[in-house]
Amino acid sequence: MATFSGQFLGCKISQTDLAELRERLAADGFEERAAGGDVHVVNGCAVTAEAVAKTRQAIRRALADGAGRVVVTGCAARLATADLGHLGDRVHVVAAPSEEAPAAVSDLLDGLGCRGTAPATAARDRRVSRLTASRSRLRHPSPTSASRITA
Repeated sequence: MATFSGQFLGCKISQTDLAELRERLAADGFEERAAGGDVHVVNGCAVTAEAVAKTRQAIRRALADGAGRVVVTGCAARLATADLGHLGDRVHVVAAPSEEAPAAVSDLLDGLGCRGTAPATAARDRRVSRLTASRSRLRHPSPTSASRITA
């Protein structure tokens, strides 16, 4: 089973972003570890030069501790990509906006061949969930959308 660990550096938004990413990776079949997973996610900060330095330090520490891959997300990935992208072949910077980062990380890991126990099932479940929600909206349109249709 593929495993992951994660850490956040910075503000409360970073904490929320990492929570959403944890949920996505768990849904993709990854098992979370406190530390030392196959994949280590660093949700970094770039508010100050010191924050970027701490993000680099966290990446180096994860590599030294044996993480197979380190994925960097957060504002550090978006704003300090050049500073972080040269830290090695096992470091992957995902510069996607917060709301797109969980899907972008999932796609990256899938493309790298790093998969949880049942990624096909998790992907199918997400597609079924979206399809069910779409069908529900078609059967039961909201009053707002119904008024636009008849107008």
